[in-house]
Amino acid sequence: MGWWELYGLEGNPFSTNPIKVDSEDKDSSIEGFKVIKEINNNLTIIKNRLMLGGETKSVVYGETGVGKTSFVNYILHEMKDKLFFAQVNVKSDWTAQLFLINTLSAILDAIEERGDKNWLDKKTFKELESVVKLNRVSGIGGGLSLGAISGNYNQETSNPQEIPVDQLERLFEKIANQIYNNRHEEIIIVYDDLNNLLNGDGSKNSKEEELIENFKKVFDDLKTTFQTKYVHFIFIGDYITDLTIQVTSIRDIISKPSIFIPVMKRDEIISVIEHRVEVMRKKSQKSLKPLYEKSVLETLYDIYGGNIRNILTRLNDFFISHAPGEFITKDILGKNLLEEAKQQFQELNISRRHNKIKQIMIFLAGRKEAKTGNITKAVGSNNSSNVVRYMEKDLHGLVRQTRKTAKDRYWALNPEIKWLIKNHYLDDLI
Repeated sequence: MGWWELYGLEGNPFSTNPIKVDSEDKDSSIEGFKVIKEINNNLTIIKNRLMLGGETKSVVYGETGVGKTSFVNYILHEMKDKLFFAQVNVKSDWTAQLFLINTLSAILDAIEERGDKNWLDKKTFKELESVVKLNRVSGIGGGLSLGAISGNYNQETSNPQEIPVDQLERLFEKIANQIYNNRHEEIIIVYDDLNNLLNGDGSKNSKEEELIENFKKVFDDLKTTFQTKYVHFIFIGDYITDLTIQVTSIRDIISKPSIFIPVMKRDEIISVIEHRVEVMRKKSQKSLKPLYEKSVLETLYDIYGGNIRNILTRLNDFFISHAPGEFITKDILGKNLLEEAKQQFQELNISRRHNKIKQIMIFLAGRKEAKTGNITKAVGSNNSSNVVRYMEKDLHGLVRQTRKTAKDRYWALNPEIKWLIKNHYLDDLI
């Protein structure tokens, strides 16, 4: 008997994978999406844009883990027989040229996955194939999420040959025209993780101002591409809407309004998860064996601030790491979190560290985030460098940097530790 069958389920209701565009099986993620009114209102806005025809540029934004990619994939799932689409996961070091080559690569794979090369004439298909294959490097990692029949591709177009941007743009335009004229289908190009352009190469030397300027330059260089006839563009990222507005060349052509994916309300999270569980119920099962008490979902909502990815991850990890068939109570959840935290504290040897570390954690426990300067004042220190050292070394894994500006850095306590401190478990940890 399988793990989930002990609960009367056909599969895992807590999967954190984004909705699969090509899914034909029972998908708890898709079904769970349908119960949220605000999400469905946003779906209607974008679907209307796509079905009315013409060229649109939609921005979908919100916090990490709220379901932005699943939201867009759900749209593609609903419209996969009406529009041709390709998805591209943006990387941090991309130029306009790499944007275009990876876009062309996604289109090629979408055509090949459909098993029909007649979307394009033979000459154009050969041209597309040669440009993409000339620039592919094996073994770099999944840079592409393929359209049509969605899948994971283990190659990425990198180190491009010196093909001018305007030449790539002409090829892209020719492809869009042929797909429309041959099949009467417009194209949707989805750029996911657009905020990666602001992450630089991951080094501490990446300056925010330079990254923002590069973001703007890429979009300015692609202004012709983004006005290609018969093509809809969807940009997904964490709070990127302000930056796209700053880019003069696309500010006036971005479709209004931008689509904000909010953190779900408590009752919505509970409804989604319960609906996902119900969808996975075996047809022969008249009733389900309970998995958890309701207070568990309420507690997880409080811990993770309504971030559904983190809530599902915690539920999934708990069931996988405990005895099959076990029922979760709030008390069991609290003890589980406490034991995990104790192990982290022991590994960092926090009990023997400076008292200011305890003060920092208590200060951060009452806030969503705080900048270095405010933390330094709160713990009565005169040296912000020491505070940064505490964050990066002594509290490594317990505190994370949330963002960085030209003047300061912002920090947040991990949600599990924050919940434990707010619920008076700190003395059990130190």
